[in-house]
This record gives sequence, structure tokens and C-alpha cells, in this order.
Amino acid sequence: LKQPTPIPSPPRLTTVNPLIVNSFRNISNERIAWRILCNAPTRYVVTPNKGFLFRQEKIEVQVLLLNSSKYHRRHAFVVQAKTAKIDESNRKVIITRFPIFLVRARVPT
Repeated sequence: LKQPTPIPSPPRLTTVNPLIVNSFRNISNERIAWRILCNAPTRYVVTPNKGFLFRQEKIEVQVLLLNSSKYHRRHAFVVQAKTAKIDESNRKVIITRFPIFLVRARVPT
């Protein structure tokens, strides 16, 4: 008996949510500790979401919405930044001290 030839399946389309890339620059002459918070943390992946920036250093942050059907216009991000001395390496301790400079951003539609 001859084996039947398999019928090729049609290609499947995969929906890819748009990736947003933001650039952040430390415009001061001081080292800063920073982190990004979101009011919907399970809906987005932010990479990197925390770290240190030396003076005049620039970093690119990627923001990815995991499921576009879960988007809401009230989703927002907050960037927290605070000056950090060169010998301070524990970002959590630095961020919990005040004052903290906040930058609020809405998710573009």
C-alpha cells in the first residue's frame, strides 16, 4: 500500500504586540538610581526596569504590552529617580529615602 501524502496545514498568523522603546538620559552631573513602576504590572514587561545611571549616561528601556486585549487607557508608568553616591550600591535603600523625582507617562494609544 502506498502512504497518503500529508496535506500541508495553512500558515498560522501570530499577533505580536508593539514594542515601545523609550530613551532616558541622566542630564545631571550626579549618579542616579532609578526605577519604573506601572499601575498594571502584570500587563507589561519593562526591560530594564531599574538601575543606576552615571552622569550624562543614556539608556533605552523597552515596554511590551503582553496582551493587547487587556489594554486600558488609564494604564500609566512612573519613573522614580534619586541621586546616589558612588559608594551606594543598594538601590532599594536609596529609592526609599526622599525626595524622589517623579515623571509620569501615559501609555500611547
